[in-house]
Amino acid sequence: MLGISRALLARPRLLMLDEPSHGLAPIIVEEVAEIIGRLVEITAILLVEQNLTIPKTCATDVLVLENSHIVARGGPELMEGDDVVSAYLGI
Repeated sequence: MLGISRALLARPRLLMLDEPSHGLAPIIVEEVAEIIGRLVEITAILLVEQNLTIPKTCATDVLVLENSHIVARGGPELMEGDDVVSAYLGI
């Protein structure tokens, strides 16, 4: 959260976040998800995340990658689809 706060001091037009939930306790992940959900109102965010908690709160466009290839592309509803579950779980 400190890293995100420091980045916001520069008033970026685009905030790029790589796995902001990695290594955090579940309760903190929910708090970070809430904060990122509010940040999308003031800046564009490019988010790379495996934990779907955060993108479900703020995603407008979704790309699903598997072995560095795009396997699905769409809106937030895509995170509920079989393509995402398959790529996410490696089935």
